[in-house]
Amino acid sequence: MYSEEFGLIGNGVLLVLYALLIARGLMIAANAATVFARLLAVAIALMFFTYAFVNMGMVSGSFRWSACRCRFSPMAARRCSRCSSAPASS
Repeated sequence: MYSEEFGLIGNGVLLVLYALLIARGLMIAANAATVFARLLAVAIALMFFTYAFVNMGMVSGSFRWSACRCRFSPMAARRCSRCSSAPASS
């Protein structure tokens, strides 16, 4: 919805804001007095990074929308029609 309304410039601004938020979290972590505060700040910054990275990957088509649970089972992968690593059986 945001992309449709604001276009490429708006998306660029949003990416810059996410980058600034993550950088600020890492700066807070670097200046933290205790180990707990440092780990907490890094965890919160990593949470924002993961959220943004996964959502951008899903929307752009770089990541799969649903995971194929049969990848680790060769027998199930041969029968699975969603799994792209093995051809579907006919």
